[in-house]
Amino acid sequence: MELIQTVTATAVDVAAVLFEYFSMLALVYTVICALLSIVRRRTDTGLVFTRGITHALDFKTAAELVRLITARAPRQFSLLAALVLLRLLFTFIIKLETGKKGNMDSIEG
Repeated sequence: MELIQTVTATAVDVAAVLFEYFSMLALVYTVICALLSIVRRRTDTGLVFTRGITHALDFKTAAELVRLITARAPRQFSLLAALVLLRLLFTFIIKLETGKKGNMDSIEG
């Protein structure tokens, strides 16, 4: 039984680290794309940057969800809640930027 727990904990740690590396790679890629967008004087630079950060947050959220499988500490729940709120905020910003407001008309007045 202890062997199964050790293997599971190791697999969860490896998966979480991989998701965090993908998050960092997504963020670096986003910064490079945003800088190129600035150099090319494109008007959608903010949108490119916001979408990239959203993707990086998705990977970070996945890493925290995987970690939450083995350790259920209150700190991890609060970190996961903060990441989900950031994701919702970026989704809201993207919808405002792209003009796909949907139900946003009632919020703006």
